Amino acid sequence: MTRDRIGKKLKRVDLLTRKDVLNVQRSFKIESRDGIRHKNDAVSVDLWVSQFCNDNEKIPVLYYKKQGEKKEDLEESDFCLIIMNHYQQEMLMKFGKNIVAIDSTHGLNNYDFLMTTLMVVDEFGEGFPVTYMFSNRHDTHTIILFF
Repeated sequence: MTRDRIGKKLKRVDLLTRKDVLNVQRSFKIESRDGIRHKNDAVSVDLWVSQFCNDNEKIPVLYYKKQGEKKEDLEESDFCLIIMNHYQQEMLMKFGKNIVAIDSTHGLNNYDFLMTTLMVVDEFGEGFPVTYMFSNRHDTHTIILFF
């Protein structure tokens, strides 16, 4: 990861921009569908989760409950997706002993789901997101599930 290679003397590669990434994408003819796997968002998310659950090496999905599914943790009408990749887990283990913060954002889409982010403060004194929860509820029960 680029972040791990940053030294005291910055090089051009340490200052990648979105434009750089888009130029690489265009140069190598990397097709982007903006993460859309299906025109129905619920089906698209389900396909995305299934893709990762079939790849035992890198499962970023910690918890998933789609709407209409019965699970004892939540109500049938609830949606909840909690994700954390391997690098985020390492950052949580490394910096989670110091400061941990939680933040929720609403109104990100037409479904009025909340995105809750757990963050740590890294070696640069910056907030670093270590896990995300997308849910239609934000109460004690879902936060306990998140933790």
